[in-house]
Amino acid sequence: EIVETDVDPSSDQAYRLICVELDKFGVCCFSESCSNINMWSHYAERHSGACVGFETGDDFFKDLQRVDYEYERHDFDLRNDVQEDIVRKVMLRKYESWINEQEWRLLRKPGGEPVSFNPDTLTQVIFGARCPESRQKLVRKLLDHRNVEFYQAQVDRYEYKLNILPCVEQQGH
Repeated sequence: EIVETDVDPSSDQAYRLICVELDKFGVCCFSESCSNINMWSHYAERHSGACVGFETGDDFFKDLQRVDYEYERHDFDLRNDVQEDIVRKVMLRKYESWINEQEWRLLRKPGGEPVSFNPDTLTQVIFGARCPESRQKLVRKLLDHRNVEFYQAQVDRYEYKLNILPCVEQQGH
């Protein structure tokens, strides 16, 4: 039970109790887009990281849920809503200005079995526009015997966008 019946649902105490419950859940976030320039800035060490692509037909992805982007917050009935319903309502909503993320989330309940994805579902790696060559070599080496395609993000010279191009195979790889 998240809250006692005497907690005001709009209080700071109720907010803190919800946060405690949220911390018990696991979440894995995905995007439909690999070329969103803001995503690379926020989530990939300012273009120096990498983006990974998956084949989502595997059972690991069966519970993927699309994030809803909304302008207004919604109230929760802390006395009557089921704990999991409240967590899902919070975890699957974002402010509408983030809609360009095209996000999907995979939520895991507390106390559940540890999960991992099937390595064969990893199908591509896209290196950021500023990803160091040493990091690229390491990733390539780690995935050497897997059926993974490698791409390079490049900042377009004329527009505010990223171009995702196949990597040219390096000699010695």
